[in-house]
Amino acid sequence: PAPEPAPPAPVAPPAACLLDAPALGAATGVGWVPDLVRATDTRCVYESGEEFLAVDVVPGEQDVETPAELCDTGTRTDLPGGGLVCRFGDGVFAAAALPLGGALDDDSLVTVAAAQVPTGTDAARLSDALADRLDALARG
Repeated sequence: PAPEPAPPAPVAPPAACLLDAPALGAATGVGWVPDLVRATDTRCVYESGEEFLAVDVVPGEQDVETPAELCDTGTRTDLPGGGLVCRFGDGVFAAAALPLGGALDDDSLVTVAAAQVPTGTDAARLSDALADRLDALARG
């Protein structure tokens, strides 16, 4: 009998789905799942029940100060690897210029926005988790 054909290699997720969902879930206490059906190399949405995180990637852009204008006054925390995390309204926002490589050759501006803090966590845990994930990406 002929040997079974090898299974196809797994398809790499789109570049914008760069957050480690299990690590983000462990840090926030909330299960996050990327919507890989609608994801692209420049946008990915991580869902958690009714709430979601939107990750946007702008290749070649490195300006974190302009998007920082979304931050509520006095809530900005600068990240060790560059970038920031802050509150905006009922949500949390983060931005960093990251060397993503691959399809995105240059540093890219990565923004993460959660319009609402999901049930099961709080703004501080979500902010800390986003800061940790962006710093991990900055370290490579």
